[in-house]
Amino acid sequence: MEKATKKRRTALEMEKLIGQWASEGGSRWDYMAHYLTDGSFEIDNNLVENSIRAAAIGRKNYLFAGNHESAQRIAVLYTLLSACKQHGVNPEAWLTDVLNRMYKHPVNRLEELLPQNWKPAEQPEPEKEKAEDA
Repeated sequence: MEKATKKRRTALEMEKLIGQWASEGGSRWDYMAHYLTDGSFEIDNNLVENSIRAAAIGRKNYLFAGNHESAQRIAVLYTLLSACKQHGVNPEAWLTDVLNRMYKHPVNRLEELLPQNWKPAEQPEPEKEKAEDA
């Protein structure tokens, strides 16, 4: 008798949960139905979660930055490196180039060094080997 009662109680709890879902989901049914009619919708949000993971980890790391100013600097660096990734720019090449150029770059044109506007500096051509006297 106890097992039957527990089983019935579990069934009633499940019915209650299904009823709650139906009443809450019913108001959003039109939105959810788009998933069934449009194959471009994803069943989950893994792509979004993966794309924001670095920012979420960064937020946790900012707690241990030492002080507020350091946390702001780290946030700026994460933002710039994320912009590199978003625009298909190699972050190491971008950072190396920008650090080498920024001391002589005009202040009123700093936006040219942002990842979305960045073009690598032209490298000087290597000097040709001088012909040795024969």
